Amino acid sequence: MAIAVSGRWTRLRTLGRGASGAVVSLAEDGASGELFAVKTAGAAEAAMLRRERGMMSGLSSPHVVPCIGGGDGPDGSYNLFLEFAPGGSLADEVARNGGRLEEPAIRSGCTRRMSCAGWRTSTGGRSCTGMSRRGT
Repeated sequence: MAIAVSGRWTRLRTLGRGASGAVVSLAEDGASGELFAVKTAGAAEAAMLRRERGMMSGLSSPHVVPCIGGGDGPDGSYNLFLEFAPGGSLADEVARNGGRLEEPAIRSGCTRRMSCAGWRTSTGGRSCTGMSRRGT
């Protein structure tokens, strides 16, 4: 996905919250209508997201959702723009399946996690923020 986030975008709904207090939301670009995810941290945690953007901008892995930009909010917060992975989280998958997962889905999720863990080890411990649901 090649999306350029314009200066006008709208937060649509919350997708989740990170352990550091960052909020991940679904957003829509005002110029193109493209959907993307935005991870927002308050002023106190903004430096952490700036560092994350720096690390992610140099990554190319099928196991990590690409970073497509970022910028400061008017209140000192920081917004990290990420490609939107519409499949959702593992919890979303369980909910869609009545509280259960079939073995192939579990195997696929474990394979992605282990691939990410191996990639993380090979890159000196970088985060696997935004695990992709591309079937790898």
